[in-house]
Amino acid sequence: MGDSKDPKGVYVDTRPTTDWVNHPPHYHVGSEHEVWKCLNAWGLELDALLWNAVKYIARSGKKGSTLEDLKKAQWYLNKRIELMEQRMKADAQH
Repeated sequence: MGDSKDPKGVYVDTRPTTDWVNHPPHYHVGSEHEVWKCLNAWGLELDALLWNAVKYIARSGKKGSTLEDLKKAQWYLNKRIELMEQRMKADAQH
């Protein structure tokens, strides 16, 4: 399965290869939309904290533990909230 002979009779692996750098399968399981394209469309390319939170939510369970992915998303979201609260507090003191 996945093998065929070339013109010289040599067996060649003809199975499709996975492009782990440009299009890893866990980036778009269940959808043709890749997460980074959606994040760019939503204007989040300059917000690393929100970018990572959404990325971990969108990909949860596709590569590893769903719970671990959601905890990572929660960590990034909590950091974003913490920074926003610090800025709001600083702005209120001025």
